Amino acid sequence: MKKVRYGVDSSGKAVVVLMIDVNKVRVISGEARLAGLNGKSLTLRISKEVGNLIADGRKMVNPGEAGYPDAVIDTLEQMGIDVVG
Repeated sequence: MKKVRYGVDSSGKAVVVLMIDVNKVRVISGEARLAGLNGKSLTLRISKEVGNLIADGRKMVNPGEAGYPDAVIDTLEQMGIDVVG
């Protein structure tokens, strides 16, 4: 099932469109820094509970792997873009 998400900057302007199809993501944007995310390996925030401790970290995710759409969204949020939709 295909999903469409929008990235909105701090002024409320949509600056990026994410076309998500299972574990594939197409980033559409007029800004080179955002369009450049297409096909790149990205990091995904992970959290794992070990006993009474919660370990936070990151793991590298390649395009097409499980969790890749979440990694794209994490990366955009780190760049100051809110993903909605």
